Amino acid sequence: MSRRARSSLAAAVLAAVLMGLRAAPQHAVGPLQPYTNAWTMTFHGDDGTVSPPQLWEDSMDTITWNGRPAMQRVQIEHRLVPVGGYQRTANVFDARTLAPYMTEVRQRNGMFVRREYDGLRVREIRSVRSSAGVDSAMREYTVSAPFIDFYGGMYATVLAARPLTAGLQGTFPALLAPDTIVQVPFSVLTRDTVRGVGGALTSAFKVDVGISSGPGAGSGTFTAWVIDKPPYVLRLTTKQGKPPGYWSWDETP
Repeated sequence: MSRRARSSLAAAVLAAVLMGLRAAPQHAVGPLQPYTNAWTMTFHGDDGTVSPPQLWEDSMDTITWNGRPAMQRVQIEHRLVPVGGYQRTANVFDARTLAPYMTEVRQRNGMFVRREYDGLRVREIRSVRSSAGVDSAMREYTVSAPFIDFYGGMYATVLAARPLTAGLQGTFPALLAPDTIVQVPFSVLTRDTVRGVGGALTSAFKVDVGISSGPGAGSGTFTAWVIDKPPYVLRLTTKQGKPPGYWSWDETP
């Protein structure tokens, strides 16, 4: 089977997954659209402490990938420790089905991981520490079923590609680790009002998403406030155990 045929089959399966979760048409659905956005990332400790805010940039644009139209999402986390540190995450995917084509995460210190997807086949190149500094290693593997790259950087944007209505519950397949595809559960809680782009109060769906830290690790929940137009996700919160508290991503004023 050719690369294009394998990718088309995987995309068709993911499209069926998305279609199977359709509900009342209160949340319009279509191919994701380009945008440029910025969040303020803050840690809120259970003891009342609040960390200095960090900038998290997020953009999406149309590109051509191996001769086919695709979307690319780029996120840049500007870290306060170390000073000037950052992490850049890029996702290339099908705009309607979210079938992944490529994922790449790079840090300022040169460490990186890049995965390219060809249907169920995955080609991974990652940095490794060596006596000479930083080297790279490559491996290829096959996964058991089509998936959406939720843990690879798509996160709550996955929710914007499906119809939402209060009370809706469902799952979507995600690659957690090589040879480990999990079903990520989500639950649409209610309509809520949250600060949107430019500080305007905006009505959004409040959605809880179950997350895992890895095979054999503990699980948790993050909450997303989702709308049906760019930038799609207006707010995120996620609990943290050590130190106890939660992180929030809010629209930059």
